[in-house]
Amino acid sequence: MIIPKDIAQNYYFLKPHFIKVKEIVDQTLINFTSQYHFAYSSRVKELDSLSEKIESGRYKDWNSVDDFVGAVIIVPNINYE
Repeated sequence: MIIPKDIAQNYYFLKPHFIKVKEIVDQTLINFTSQYHFAYSSRVKELDSLSEKIESGRYKDWNSVDDFVGAVIIVPNINYE
């Protein structure tokens, strides 16, 4: 995938902030998931994923993007929801 230069520059400029948000989210959710023995995983979205969202028109600009960090909690069954 060819990433426009301006999108790549913005991503690498903002990535330290995404990492900090992930760390804050992890601190909260890891404590919660450990308490209940749930599986947990998180990640910072990759450049190609965010570029596709902006280029496709799904988001009009960087300020509109609302999912730089993804996290999932896996619970044993629906009763835990």
